[in-house]
Amino acid sequence: MPSVLVIGASGMLGSQVFLEARRRHGAAAHGTYRMPRARLAPSAQLHRVDLENTGPIASLVRRLEPSALINCAGIVRGICADERQATAINTELPHYLERLADETGARLIHVSTDCVFSGKKGDYRETDTPDPTDLYSRTKLSGEVRGTRHLTVRSSFIGFELETRRGLLEWFLAQKGRVRGFRGAVWSGLTTPALARLLLDLAARGEVSDLLHVSGERLSKYDLLTRLARVFKKTDVTIEPVDEPRVDMSLNAEWLGSLGVRVPPMDAMLEELGKAA
Repeated sequence: MPSVLVIGASGMLGSQVFLEARRRHGAAAHGTYRMPRARLAPSAQLHRVDLENTGPIASLVRRLEPSALINCAGIVRGICADERQATAINTELPHYLERLADETGARLIHVSTDCVFSGKKGDYRETDTPDPTDLYSRTKLSGEVRGTRHLTVRSSFIGFELETRRGLLEWFLAQKGRVRGFRGAVWSGLTTPALARLLLDLAARGEVSDLLHVSGERLSKYDLLTRLARVFKKTDVTIEPVDEPRVDMSLNAEWLGSLGVRVPPMDAMLEELGKAA
């Protein structure tokens, strides 16, 4: 039976990848976590690991010998202030996992971000030159695993968190009254359950390697909030359209489409999130 180890299984995306891996692989799905463990799986499948310390993660990978490593760990933009920590997790960890995967025969799927681009152009292809603008985007770019049998996936996502409430979705659901919706800010992400399924599908497709953009519909943040309000029946907010700033973070996913992969419509993905709330 194929086995999967999800790095960062208590994060917004990693938790969904881990839950989907459990549905597909049962007890052969494992994950690393910080907290909370009880909401995810039996303790035998979750392993508390300090990802800044390479010793424990190496021991775990060598012991489990997973067929796939899916790295969802990252120091996200909102808390990315410590350069040492950001470099350790966003840059050094992925390349260390690459070496461990080569050693054990695993396939590494590493999750990167649309933020490696500035948003000045939009519709970014895999062949476009990144132009990161801050510590987060620079360290994520430096951590990308390229040119091997492994795969770096650039994407963006929205979903529920286990540990914190920093994400856009939970911020919006907590609001009342007037909120700003940016019509000039364009995004092409997925929901975490949809992206989790795609990552596991891609892990099984060894012919897809190097770098891949995974994206959905191009939406403004105003449009996204409007759809969220409808799905989650948010009648206590008024979304005010704002034209500035203008930034287009959309990714071009033509290569993904050529592989026969179809990303669900945003409305369908959001409806799925709404049912899980």
